Amino acid sequence: MNRLWITISILMALTSSGAVAAPLDPSRLPADAKWVIHFDMAALQASGLLEDVGGLFPAGLEPARAQLQKIEDNIGIDPTRDVLNVTVYDTRFAGKDGVMLIDVNDLDAGRLIEQLKERRPDHLASVHEGQTIYSWTMERGRDGEHVISGTTYRNTIVLSRSKTHVTDAIGLLAGRGRTIAADSPLARKAGSGTIALGRAVGMDEVKTPFNSQIIREARSLSVAAGSADDELFFEGAMVASSPDVAKQCRAVVEGFRGIAALNAPDETARRLVSALMISTEGATVTAQWRASRDDILSAIKSQLNKRGRGANKSGQTTNDPAGASSNTHSNTQFAKPISAGPLKGFADRR
Repeated sequence: MNRLWITISILMALTSSGAVAAPLDPSRLPADAKWVIHFDMAALQASGLLEDVGGLFPAGLEPARAQLQKIEDNIGIDPTRDVLNVTVYDTRFAGKDGVMLIDVNDLDAGRLIEQLKERRPDHLASVHEGQTIYSWTMERGRDGEHVISGTTYRNTIVLSRSKTHVTDAIGLLAGRGRTIAADSPLARKAGSGTIALGRAVGMDEVKTPFNSQIIREARSLSVAAGSADDELFFEGAMVASSPDVAKQCRAVVEGFRGIAALNAPDETARRLVSALMISTEGATVTAQWRASRDDILSAIKSQLNKRGRGANKSGQTTNDPAGASSNTHSNTQFAKPISAGPLKGFADRR
C-alpha cells in the first residue's frame, strides 16, 4: 500500500487547489497502534514544492497527467483536487495487513462501488454492523497473490488486507472503540507546514535486515518533513533506552554528516549538509534541518545539468529533443503503481 500514497503525493504537484490542510487525526488510530505514516496532500499542494521540482522534469509530466485523467474517468476522483490526505497504520511491525485511510473531497461512493463490481465481478461482499465490506484478489506481483478488503465511510476510503482491520477502522471512524492515549508519541500535534510524518513506538520489536542495535534500543521514533516560510524542513526525534544510547546515535549521525560534507560537490551542497543540527537531552536525540527552497532547487538543477538531464528553455530535457528522456520513463513508473495498487479493483481498465 505504501506505493499508492507515495504516487498520489507526487502527482499532487501537477495542479493547484484551495483544499484545506488535513493533518493527522489521532482519534483514528487504535489504542494498540505501533506505527503511523501520514501524508497531508492539501499541505503538499499548497506548498507549491513539487510544482517547482516538476518544472525540472517537464518531459515527464505528460504521462502523469494522462494517468490522472484515467483515474478520474474511471472512479471520478482527481488526486490533484480531491485527495486530502492518506494515513497508513498498523498494530504490529511484522506483516503487511495495516490499514490505509484515504480522505476524499465529496467522495462519490456509489460510483466507486459500481466500478469495483464491474471490474471485479468475482468480488465478495459481506455486511458488518450495516456496513458492506468488499474483498477482491490482487494479481500476483512482488508480494504474490493476496486479497484486499475495502469500503467507504462518508468521505473516507478504507483499505486493508485484513477484513477485521477494515471493520475495526470503520468503528473508530464512527466514534466507537479505543483510540491511542492523548499523551502517546503517535498523537503529538505536528508542526505548521508538515507535509509528511512517520511515527513508531515499541521499536524493540522491529526486525531490521541490517540488525541495527540502535533501532532495537529505541523506545519511540518520530520524523516529519514539510515546508514553511520558503524553507524546507526535516525534524526527527528518537527516545532511546538510555542517555548513552542517545549519545551513540548522535555520534553516528554526526559522522555521516561529516562524510557527506567532505564529499559535497559544491558550496551550496555543503551548506545544505551543514544545516543538519543534532542534539541530545537525556535519552532523547533530536535532528533538525532547515534550508531555503532556492538552495535546494539550485542543488538539484546543478546535479541534473552535470548529468545532462536538466530542463532547457524550450521545456524539453537536455540531450533529448523529442522529450522522451529517461525522466519520462521515471515519471511513468511513478504513475503506474496507482492502477497496480490496492485501488486496482476500482481503477483498472480491461
